[in-house]
Amino acid sequence: MESDSEQELDKGSDYCSETLRQRKTHNDSLSKLDLLPEYSSSWLQPTSSSSPESNNLEKTNLKSLPDEIIIKHIRVPSDWDPDLLLKRIYTIPEPLRNSGANGSVSSEAMEGHMQILSGNRKKGTFWNAWKRKYCVATDGKLTVYEKNDCQDLFQSINLIGGKVDFLDPVEFVGPEKGKTLVNRILGVDDGKGHYLVFQCSTTNEANCWITTFQQQMTVPKTFAVPILPNHLSIFRDILLVDFGSTNIRAGVLTHQPTLPALFFNAVMSQNEETQRLIYGNEVYLPKNRKKAKIKFPFESTSKLCQNTVDLSALKGFLLKIFTDLKITPNNYRLILTLPRRIDKKCRQNILQLLFHEFQLRSVLMCHQSVISFWAHSAENGIIVDIGERCDVVPVSQGFVLSHAWGRAPFGGHVLKHSLRQGLGPQENGLYLSTPAENLVLRFISENFVCVTNGNMTNGRRLSQDSQEIVVEMDLRDVLPFSSLIGVNQEILRGVAEGFFEPGLYGLDCDSLQKILFKSLMDCGVDIRKEMSKNIFLVGGSTLIPGFPERLESELTKLCPLYLKPIIHVSPYRYHSSYIGASVLAGTEAYEKSLLQRVNYDDGPGPAHWLI
Repeated sequence: MESDSEQELDKGSDYCSETLRQRKTHNDSLSKLDLLPEYSSSWLQPTSSSSPESNNLEKTNLKSLPDEIIIKHIRVPSDWDPDLLLKRIYTIPEPLRNSGANGSVSSEAMEGHMQILSGNRKKGTFWNAWKRKYCVATDGKLTVYEKNDCQDLFQSINLIGGKVDFLDPVEFVGPEKGKTLVNRILGVDDGKGHYLVFQCSTTNEANCWITTFQQQMTVPKTFAVPILPNHLSIFRDILLVDFGSTNIRAGVLTHQPTLPALFFNAVMSQNEETQRLIYGNEVYLPKNRKKAKIKFPFESTSKLCQNTVDLSALKGFLLKIFTDLKITPNNYRLILTLPRRIDKKCRQNILQLLFHEFQLRSVLMCHQSVISFWAHSAENGIIVDIGERCDVVPVSQGFVLSHAWGRAPFGGHVLKHSLRQGLGPQENGLYLSTPAENLVLRFISENFVCVTNGNMTNGRRLSQDSQEIVVEMDLRDVLPFSSLIGVNQEILRGVAEGFFEPGLYGLDCDSLQKILFKSLMDCGVDIRKEMSKNIFLVGGSTLIPGFPERLESELTKLCPLYLKPIIHVSPYRYHSSYIGASVLAGTEAYEKSLLQRVNYDDGPGPAHWLI
C-alpha cells in the first residue's frame, strides 16, 4: 500500500492519498447512499464506512478483494497524451436495430425476395411487368433493392399508418393461373399515394410478410434510425458538414439517414514560432500544444454580437474535411449547418467562400436546432436543443414559430464550469484548467453526472455533521494514474441542478422548464395540445441520466390539467442535427431550397435558401 503511494508521489503529483479497502458490494449498500435506484451504477460505490456492519463485512472479504488507493487530490502531468480519451469521446457507436425508445415499440423485421408489379398500379393489365426484387421491412419502412446486397435502391415507402391486404389474383394473372395464386398477392398502401403489389412464392411466405407489414404499420416510431454506410456505391453527391460550438461532424450522404463519417473537436491551434495551423483532435497532442495558442473559433461567447462566423477557421476546417474524406468539393452539393443565426453580410461571405474558393455546385445552410426536427417523425412539435447553449424551437407543419422561439445561456459550457469548481482544490482537489484537461472534465460530465428526481431541495448541500459520501471515478484507462479518483457524491448529483434553478450557475434568467412552458403557451390554441405531446430533446447535454424524466416532471407541474406533456428522446440525439439534415436531403424541400452556383451573383441569394 505504501509503495503504491510512493510511486504516485514520484510522478510529481502533489496530492493527499487515502488508503482504503474495497467496500461491500451487496445491493443493500447502494440503498444507504440515498441514490435513485435507476441511476445507481457500477461507478457509484460507497467507500468503507465506520459502522460495525461494514467493518465486519470488510474483514470477511479482506482476502478476496485487492487493495486500491482512492485519490482525492491530483494534478494531470503537463506532457499527458489524451489520445485514448479522445478515442473514447469521439467514437461513433453502431446503430441500434429494431430497438424501442420512449414510445417506440420494437417489431420483427423481415427480408427476402418477392415479385413486385411495376408502375404503381392497383390492378393488372394485359401485360404485367413482374420483377423479382429484394425487400427489407424494418423500423416502419419498406425498402426494395435490386439485389440482395442492398446496394442499388429500387423503391422505398413508409409503412407507418398504411394498410396491407390480400388481393384477388384473377385481376392480375387471369382466372386460370389465379387459382394457384390465392392468398399469395399482397397490396401495400402507405396512405400517401404510393401503392405496391407483391407476389410471394408460397402461401406461408405471404402470411409471414403480411404479419410483418401489419406490425411495422403500427410502430409509433418517433425518430429516424440512421445507418453506417459501408459501400461506396450507395453514396450520393451530397456532402453534409455540421458545425457545432464544440464538435464538428461531416460525411457523404446516402439515400437513408446516416451517422457522420467524421466526428472531431472544433478546436484549432497556431504555433507561436512556425505559425503553423492545426485543426481538430491533433491539437491536443503534447508536441502540438507545447508552444501553440489554442482557440475554439465557434464557441459561444458573451459578446453582444454573435451573428458572425470566423471565415478563416471555417475555411481551414473545410479543407481538413475534404482531405480526410478524400473528395473533390466541386463535384458535390453541400449542406452546411451552423450553431447560431448569422447576419446577411456573413451569409454572403460564406457563400463567396464556398462558391468561389471551393467551387461547390450548390449550398444549403441550416440552423442546428431547426434541422434537428427532421430527425423525428412529427408534423408539429418542440425541439429542446441543449448543447453549449439552449434553444427551444416550436415547429408547426414545417414552419418555425419564431415568436415562440426561446433561448437560454446555460448548457454544456456552464455545466462544465460548475463541475470544474466542484472538483477544484477547495472541494475535491482535482486540478483541471488547461484545454487538454478540459477533455477530462467533459468525460466526467458525460459519464458520471446524473440528475436527481427533484424530491430533494434544489442545491442542497451536506450538513457539517453528515457523513461525506465519496464516489469512486475509474479514469485509469484515460488518465496516467493507477488509482481511483474520489469525488464527493453531492458534486455529481447537484451539478446539473442549474438547468432547473439557474441561480446555482450564477445566472439571472428563467429555468429550462419555464422557458419551455412559455414557448408552449405562445403556440396557437389549436395546436398547443399536440405540441405538448411532441417535445423532443436533442444535444449532448440531454444525455445526462434522469434529465428527460426530471424535465417532464417539472414541466407537468407548470402546465394546466388539459395539457399532459410527453418528452421524447432518441438514442441518437447526440447527432440529431446531422441525422435531421440527412433526412432533409431525401425530400423535395431540399431540392427546392438549394442555391445553385450558376444562379449565384455575389448576392445573399433567395430568402428561402436558409432554413
